[in-house]
Amino acid sequence: MGVDGRPGEYEAFICQRRVEGRNLDRATDVRRDETVQQRASSSEITTWATDLKKALSSGSAYIRLGWEFNGDWFPWGVKPGDAAAFKSCWIKWYTLVKRVATKFELVWNPYNQSSDARLDVRDFWPGGGYVDATGPDAYALSVNGN
Repeated sequence: MGVDGRPGEYEAFICQRRVEGRNLDRATDVRRDETVQQRASSSEITTWATDLKKALSSGSAYIRLGWEFNGDWFPWGVKPGDAAAFKSCWIKWYTLVKRVATKFELVWNPYNQSSDARLDVRDFWPGGGYVDATGPDAYALSVNGN
């Protein structure tokens, strides 16, 4: 549970695994050769959200859609020129997920520094009307073991 008594992000991940096999993997998995528009159909997203809602007794979850998208370590990482497609995809997910579960909250979650200096995360902001929470991930990294 999160600090406010609602499910934390990891609970939502665990529930996703529990209902695996009912189109959830197709809706959330990404292959390197797919564009952002090909990643999931509307019916796959709706099925994913419906199954997740059924799996969560509270009916609420934080969903970090495409977290750390401005890094190069996840298959869903963006590249310069992807901003319009990313925002379009985000808005599609937001709209479809909210139709299923208004208590699901989508978290816009870039990494605190883009792996490509040409990426400005502000270009990927879908708009306040399509984001429930936001905050960058940041990690303390040591330099020479310090």
